This record gives sequence, C-alpha cells and structure tokens, in this order.
Amino acid sequence: MNGNPKDLIDAMNELTKRILKNDSKKKSGVVMGYDTKIEFVPYILPERLSSFNKNIGIKSSSDPELTYSVNLFDLTCTCPDFYEMRSHYPPNDIRRICKHIHKTILESDINNLTKNIIGNYRKYRVENYFNFKQDSLNIYIGYKSGDWVDVIDEEKRYGYNPDTQLWAYSDKPKYHRTLRKFFEENFIRQYDDNIITLKVDIKFTEALYTLKHLAKLFTADNKLSLEEVTDIVEWYKRYKDYLDQPPLNEFERLFIEIIEDGIIDDHDARRLLEYLKTII
Repeated sequence: MNGNPKDLIDAMNELTKRILKNDSKKKSGVVMGYDTKIEFVPYILPERLSSFNKNIGIKSSSDPELTYSVNLFDLTCTCPDFYEMRSHYPPNDIRRICKHIHKTILESDINNLTKNIIGNYRKYRVENYFNFKQDSLNIYIGYKSGDWVDVIDEEKRYGYNPDTQLWAYSDKPKYHRTLRKFFEENFIRQYDDNIITLKVDIKFTEALYTLKHLAKLFTADNKLSLEEVTDIVEWYKRYKDYLDQPPLNEFERLFIEIIEDGIIDDHDARRLLEYLKTII
C-alpha cells in the first residue's frame, strides 16, 4: 500500500464524512457533582429523526412553480444549496440543514429541543454545543466566540454573559443556579480580544474527539486501508496546529516520523493502527 500525502490536498473535507456519525459514542466530559454529565457535541443534533424517513415536498420561496424534496431522517434536500454546500457533512450534522429542511422541521411534530437548537444555528450560526445533563435536566449550551453563550432547552433560548454573570433581558431559566459552576469552571474572558473563550482548548477537544471516532471505525477489522490512511492524513492536516498535548502529541511525533520519506507503506500503516488502538 503506497500513498503520497502531498497528493491528498484535494480530499480536505473527506475526514468529516467518516466521523461524527450519529451512531458513534459522544465524548464524555467532566463530571460536576452527583449525576451531572457534560458532553462536548460538535455539530451533532440531539437525535436522528427516525420517524420522518420519508420525502416531503416543499415549495421554493423564490419560484412557486418549483418544489424541493426534503427527508428529515437523512437531512437531505434537492435544492442547490444543499448539494453544493451541505451534502458532504455526515448524517445528523447540523450543518446539513438548509432553509428548506429548517422550514420542514418547524412545521413537523418534532421535539422542541431539537427545533430550538436548529433555530439557533440558522439564526446565529452556533455549531458547537455542550450537552448538560443533571437528573431530569437536559439542556444544550452553545458556544461561539463573543461575549455571550446560549442556553437552550425545550422551551426557549436564553443568552448568558459569563463575564458579567448577567442573563439577557434579565430572562433566566429556573435552573440558572445549577449552571453557575459550569460557567465559572469552563469560561474565561480574554481581555486583549474582548471576547469570552473556553478555558479548555476547543480545537484540541474536537481533534481528540474526532480521532477517537476514527480509531473506532478503522480498527474494527484490525487493518488500515489506503482510504483510511488518507483520512488520517487529512485529519492531521486539519488539526496539526493543535497537537501539543498528550495523547495527540504522540500522534504528531509518530506521523512525522513515518512520512519522512514521503510515502506511507504497509509497515507505517501497522504502526498507525497500533497507535489508534491505544486511544479508543
């Protein structure tokens, strides 16, 4: 098996197709007290809409004579925006949602939590979320560089400023005290940039999250194909600037070592495979 990593530039988005799948396990987060769980869930919706695996016609807003076909289970649409900009994202990825899928979801009998998360994405382009669970509480906390974070539950969206500790328009959820510790531990103001950022490195977290999914997919048959090695190369190119912490720094050391001759052979693939097994 031979492959020149320098020839793989055109495959830049192929990695994302193979990871962040709906049936994969999400990354477990920190634990805050009894029965509290936080998961970092980039791009992924709360559930896949299995009861809506059918094609639904929706009229074009610009051409009343044109009808697009939407499938809410696969999150597909026959509009140009979907095929040109969104179809390459994996199933249940929020970035697949065009305006026609969004409109169909709003008009369908779908749980309000999913509707509110999608509405927040369509309006504010918030893609990265933390899922916060405590007993019966199940909410999503959306993060995007700026002063505010979003708190979304089945009823509505709330805005919160972790620096001033104020809720937008003084409108706060009944569980707001429960979230205080989470905000204090995970968000910090960077005064030079005048923005709120995560104390954790979100790109490193995403890099580790996605590599773990690759590892699970690729080690199932105890071998690496050329296509799988290609995806790993693309993963490295995507995240190489964030590999400064273990266990990803070990991946960077190994990767640089095995491609120093410009190719990846069977021996190199076996070394990659053994490494991937260690991080699952």
